Amino acid sequence: MNDPLDIFAKTARRLADHPAIIAGGVTLNYTWLHDRAASYAALVARHKSPRVLIYMPKCADAYAAVLGTGFGGGVYSLIHVNMPIGKLQPAVEMLSPDIILTDATHARAIRALAPGAALYTPAALPAKMLESTKRIARHQSAYILFTCDPSGKMRGIDVSRQALSNYIGWIQGTFKLTKNDRVAQFVDLSIDISVTDLYGAICAGATLVVPDGEIDLRNPAAFIERHDITVLNTFPSQIELMAESGLLTTYWLGSLKLVNLCRHVARKTHVDMLFAEMPELQILITYGPPEATVATTYQRLTAETCLEAYDDIIPLGKPLPLMTVALSCQPGQELGELIISGPQLASAYESEDIDTARMFRRNEDGNRILRTRDIFRRDGLGFHFCFKAARESVLVG
Repeated sequence: MNDPLDIFAKTARRLADHPAIIAGGVTLNYTWLHDRAASYAALVARHKSPRVLIYMPKCADAYAAVLGTGFGGGVYSLIHVNMPIGKLQPAVEMLSPDIILTDATHARAIRALAPGAALYTPAALPAKMLESTKRIARHQSAYILFTCDPSGKMRGIDVSRQALSNYIGWIQGTFKLTKNDRVAQFVDLSIDISVTDLYGAICAGATLVVPDGEIDLRNPAAFIERHDITVLNTFPSQIELMAESGLLTTYWLGSLKLVNLCRHVARKTHVDMLFAEMPELQILITYGPPEATVATTYQRLTAETCLEAYDDIIPLGKPLPLMTVALSCQPGQELGELIISGPQLASAYESEDIDTARMFRRNEDGNRILRTRDIFRRDGLGFHFCFKAARESVLVG
């Protein structure tokens, strides 16, 4: 599997002057993004296999810091700058960063939570970039994602570089983006779906377009229309909000070619609303918990295939390459917990050996499996999501 960092570097050389990111009203090309990442890599490479906390708003430097951390041999964790202190502090303590990459506005607040870490702002970037990003041994982990379990407990999910490579390889083969595509980045960088936006765009030579503040985030249809967005990775709830506002029309969304509805509750009404206005649109339904690197299964829909095939919740589709899904239930039963296996499984939970042992296990063949706690119903069309089980639930099969 090709490392997404190497794919990006090759793309940056091929499309040096092509727009890579549009953020804050500024268009930045692939040369800028690659060189900026190389500058951050030079900082990160001063430390051996560092854990890097990126504490920045959604901006061009945040993307460069993500790439630079990987090139410099580190593993990154992005934390939302508006995260309440009650959640921010345990996340920082769990990560125990060696380096903090932040901006001048947020440096003081984050410094107080990790006084022992080396802190750098963009002003500290060295004039000399890392000469050859391939000379630095890559960290085996790509990123650490912080999220909350159903009980509200903070967890750090360690996602390996192999897992990320498998996922991005699938995106390349399935999305088939080109340099003419423009990908919207609505979700925050601390959410795993942002990986789909970032690497999906920069590994294909497409342009990543970042909303400029709350006005764009609250008016996604106007943003899509204004920037001629062709690819949208989003949640079904965003489609519902646009429909309720009367904005699910070709006037606002006519530039879209591909819509990826993420997570597990995608209803036929969501896709019917889209196909009614844009029958040529391609829609993907993707499912997967963060512990399995964003997505584990996908269902590709067209107006023709979706016309009468489903009546409510759209079932899971095919597993991504090298991934498998199965239902853990007694013989003859149709309801059970979904179990996932394959190279995209996270390595572990940060500092949570008990939870790691509970959720990550070995099957009879000795392969690692992930308990999702997602309960599905099985029928002739596939697996249909029903509900999330309680924390104390046990495998039934």
